[in-house]
Amino acid sequence: KDISGVYYNPAGLAFMNKLSIAVNSNIYSFNRYIRNEITNGNEIIGDNLTLDPTLMGLNISFDQFTLAFSIVMPNNKKSYIFEIFANNQSVKSETTMNMALIGPSFAFKITPNLSIGTSVYLQYHDYKQSITGLYSSGASATQNQVTSFALLPIFGLRINITPEIKAGISYSMRSINFHSTNKYAKYNESSILVSGENDSYAATPHKLSAGIAYEKEKEITLTFDFIYYFRLSYDAPNFLFHVNESDYTYEEVSHIDLALGAELFFNESFSFRLGLFTNSSGTPDIDKNMKLNLYGASFGLGIWQGNFSSGFGITLMYGKSPVQKDSDSSNEVEVTSYSATMNLSTTFRF
Repeated sequence: KDISGVYYNPAGLAFMNKLSIAVNSNIYSFNRYIRNEITNGNEIIGDNLTLDPTLMGLNISFDQFTLAFSIVMPNNKKSYIFEIFANNQSVKSETTMNMALIGPSFAFKITPNLSIGTSVYLQYHDYKQSITGLYSSGASATQNQVTSFALLPIFGLRINITPEIKAGISYSMRSINFHSTNKYAKYNESSILVSGENDSYAATPHKLSAGIAYEKEKEITLTFDFIYYFRLSYDAPNFLFHVNESDYTYEEVSHIDLALGAELFFNESFSFRLGLFTNSSGTPDIDKNMKLNLYGASFGLGIWQGNFSSGFGITLMYGKSPVQKDSDSSNEVEVTSYSATMNLSTTFRF
């Protein structure tokens, strides 16, 4: 029953206050990525540090109808990897991935216990990648910049089964691309430039979510969520990590995420929040050394003072990929990732 429903289930907006404004932000986020070549003991370590808002929104309600507008940034990441080989040979890789959603949401309360809602977002992707290699025989480099614009519709339904038990279901369509540009370039070890431009794009899959909650206001809230991601496949020639492949097909397999949450109130002004969740990967088995199924936990405090509420939380995640032989060598490779994020949220209700 907060502004985050614009992204997760817009039907919940129908039960919000007459007018509210909210801002959520990652005030500190650190991610470490370790690629371990088991055969020879080499490790590649990449760090990612971000500071960015994750959601800004406002809503206004008119009896049975609620209107909201929001900006959501569910994926902003910058990674840097540097590997030293023998004889002063090296490879440096830098990847930046940004996604933003902006648009309106609508919710309608059909009965006092049943509502429907929808969000229609303009989805913006900006992915950049640069890989440089210095070898005894020369240097090589590849660069990609993928920019795409799409529409992302989300539909939701919420029902109050009893005064304490609520349930909801939402469906997020596959993003509908309408403009994209993929600029790519590669210098091989003979310093010959190969470059081009096409309309390869980044997309998000169909997603079905369902959740149930038990709530005794200002006492306890318990939640359970289930998310199913559908298979995704589309042509993406010369896409990130595949500059040389003009016939490349981007693929994600279907996968599932689960989440448990609880909020316990010490009194009417303070609460403790706890969450356990999965963040699974849709990477197919052909690239299973990049298939990081993450597991996470979150801890936080909530503060309630009249029309003002605020929350501070810490989220920890960890995951390790299956072992796989590197396609460029006989080395066995596995990838480990762990992260820590501090989040601050603020809502003012009129």
